[in-house]
This record gives sequence, C-alpha cells and structure tokens, in this order.
Amino acid sequence: MDVDLKSKVDIFKEYYNEINKALIFDNNKVKIVESLLYIINKNELDKRELKDIRKYISKSELKILFNGNVKKVISAFLCSNFQYKKIIKDTVIIYDSLVNKGFKKDKYLELLSFIITLRFPEEEYDTILNNMLKIKSEIKNKIQGIDEFKLINICFINLSMFCREYDHLVKKYLKIYFKLLKQSFNKEESFYIAIAMINLEEKDYTSYINKIIEAKELLNNTKIEMKEEHYLLLGLGSLIIENNDEFVDNIFDVYSSLCEKRFVKKDQIVIVSITLVLYEYIEIISEEDKELFIQNEINIVKKLIEYLTVLLI
Repeated sequence: MDVDLKSKVDIFKEYYNEINKALIFDNNKVKIVESLLYIINKNELDKRELKDIRKYISKSELKILFNGNVKKVISAFLCSNFQYKKIIKDTVIIYDSLVNKGFKKDKYLELLSFIITLRFPEEEYDTILNNMLKIKSEIKNKIQGIDEFKLINICFINLSMFCREYDHLVKKYLKIYFKLLKQSFNKEESFYIAIAMINLEEKDYTSYINKIIEAKELLNNTKIEMKEEHYLLLGLGSLIIENNDEFVDNIFDVYSSLCEKRFVKKDQIVIVSITLVLYEYIEIISEEDKELFIQNEINIVKKLIEYLTVLLI
C-alpha cells in the first residue's frame, strides 16, 4: 500500500485504541464507526460534548425506542451539531411515521430514520417518507423474498433521495437488478449493488457490472470472506475504481495489516479495509475535482459513511 493509505490505517489503529480507553462502555462496532468518522470528517470526538448529547438522549423518547448501539452512533454523528436536540426529536417522529407505514421495526430502520433527519430539511420529510412507501411497494411486487434481506430499507431510502420521479427510478433500479442476476451475483448481492449503480446512465451498466464481476473474482482469490451486504461498498467502489487489481491488492494489504493485531471480528475488518481504500481513492480523485463527490445526487462521501455505519451496526 502507498504512504497515504498506510497513514490512514495507522491513524485508524491509533484512534481506535484511544477511543477504546476513553469510551470503555462503547461496543466495538460503535468504536469502529467513531474511528472511521474521525478519518473521514477529520474531527476528533469531543468527549464532554458526546457525554452531554448522550445524557440528553437518555432523557428523550429515543431511550426506550432505539437500540443501544444506534443511540451511541447517533451521538457520535451529532457532536459539534448545535441542532442536536431538534434532530433527535425529529428522528423519533420520522421513525414513528415509518413504523406506522408498515416498515419493519429494527435497528436499521432506527438508523435510517436518523439519516433522513440529518440529511433533509423538515419540509422534505413527507416527500421522502411517501416516496419510500411507494418504492417499497413497487419493488416488493417485482422481487420476491426480499424481506429476508436485513438491509432492505437502505434501498428504499436511497431511491427516495433522488430528485427524479420515483417510478422512473424504480424501473431503472429493477433493470440493473435483473441484469446483475443474469451475471455471477445472487439475489441479495444484486439487490445491494443495484443501489449504488442507480445514478449511472444506461449505456454504462455493462462496463460497471463487469468491473464488479472482476473485483468479486479477485477477492475470491484472497483470504477475505465477502458477505452479501459487503456488496453495498463494492457497488459504490465500481463508480470510482479503474484498476481492480490495484484496488483488491490494497484491500488485502489493509486487511492483513489490521489482522496482525486482531481487536475486532474479521467481517468488521473487511468493512474497515474496503472503507479505508475507497476513501483513499475518493481523496485522490477529489484533488482534481473538489466538487465531484459532494455536489451531485450521488454524494459518494455521505453514502460511504451511511453504508459503513449501517453495515457495522
């Protein structure tokens, strides 16, 4: 791995160890998210502020509604956000609304309720929620058995975030999904990859699918065990990776380095490895075009943060 990527790996290890000592009651998954947020956002957690936010959460409705790890991750996201009280209150409203619309109660819905509140102004909540419901109905009518996919709701929220009409997006999503199924991907892998590829032009589908097929084959030749949900990150990677050999070599190098002192589970190390490599690529490309990943619908940096958080929680 190059010097910059190695630096990110070292910083991750050091900050994780620091967090491990300072926040001893946080779950390993939460500490990983906190450490990755530090690398991507370049902001160290203010422990005093974190404590204040967690104290406020403990007195709010979130205390009894949300999973413990989700509440801690939310507090990490809200550090340095002076609107944290309103965001927490709105998160409860969004969550209750989604549950009332028939969405399954689980920690992923809790986290996605927070993401909606964090990402969108209050006047857009109803549009996002109604789009999610319509998208859910359309896709479930076309794809059988997706209720078993634990990250199913991230598909609905991602599609609802686009400015275009939901029916056009659903058709596009299903077209990509069924193209992937005809290749070397199973239903769940296809379901997750299609989320990341939804912003592509139709003429690009085949080349990007070929990229992911190649990456999958290369990863299968390593010691890394890929799970279906990891394809959320690989799908995102296909949008920016040009050289799959280099990409997979970097993932394996980071993975091997993190495995030397195994402080977390191997599937978590896979997520960290892919995330660090993807973020290294994003930084390199962003030097040439600083607006590329932050001003369009794809907003790949935000999606990377959201995906890694959902995968780890």
